Amino acid sequence: MAFNLFVVKKPSYLGRSHLEILEALMSIGLFDIEHKIVFFEAGVSWLLKEQAPINEKSIEKQINALPMYGAENLYYVDSHAQALYPNQALNENAEAVSTAELASWMQQAEHVEVFG
Repeated sequence: MAFNLFVVKKPSYLGRSHLEILEALMSIGLFDIEHKIVFFEAGVSWLLKEQAPINEKSIEKQINALPMYGAENLYYVDSHAQALYPNQALNENAEAVSTAELASWMQQAEHVEVFG
C-alpha cells in the first residue's frame, strides 16, 4: 500500500511556522492521502500534554482535532521521547514507534516530507 510519510522535527511553538505545519497536517486527511505522521527528535514536544501557551492557540487541542480532518495516523519515536521528555505524559492519539520501524517506513513511503 502506498503512503506518504510526514516527519515533524521542529519543536512546538518555535516561531510561527508551527501554524503552517498544522495546516499542512490538517490538509493531508482532507485529500484522502494515505499517510503516517511521525514526531521526531524535538518534534515530540508537540505531543506534550497540558501545555499552556501565552497568546497562542494550544497545539495540544489542534493535535487532538487532527482525526476530525482525517489525519489520524500519529506516531512518535519512543527513544526520542524517553531521552528528551522522560516521564512526561504524551498525547494519547499518538503511538510509539522505534527508529527501526521509522527507517522501514522511510524506505516504503511513496513520498517523505520533513518539517523542521
